[in-house]
Amino acid sequence: MTRALQEPPGRPGSAERDRRPEPPGFLSAYPGYRSTALLDRLRVTEYSYLDAGRHIYLDYTGAGLPAQAQLSAHAERIRGGCYGNPHSANPASVASTELIEQARLAALAHFNAPPEEYAAISPRTPRARAGSSGRLTRSARGPGWS
Repeated sequence: MTRALQEPPGRPGSAERDRRPEPPGFLSAYPGYRSTALLDRLRVTEYSYLDAGRHIYLDYTGAGLPAQAQLSAHAERIRGGCYGNPHSANPASVASTELIEQARLAALAHFNAPPEEYAAISPRTPRARAGSSGRLTRSARGPGWS
């Protein structure tokens, strides 16, 4: 079942105003297209760099594009702290390790996977990371696992 997302309150019709005009007859042939106004708004607010560079991005099997809010949050995190190699024991490395553990716990929570039963892992080598964005795996604690 398809459900249209609702616009945030206080901004009625704003996505509709930002929408580019469709070809003549398009909306009468595809009336359901009107329900995608929120996606148009997201493109304008979070992915404006696509239009600025005249890009059409279709490859979502390998990687999704970051939203402006994600880029801003990451830049703010980097500006606000000092992060080092998570395999060391100095304060900058401990800060990195804490962020990694938070990310692992968030991934497990997203999948309703108890940390006592599952582990969120990511490959350590750059070559392995190139083919994988990390995996959620059942920990080898049960019978039959070697």
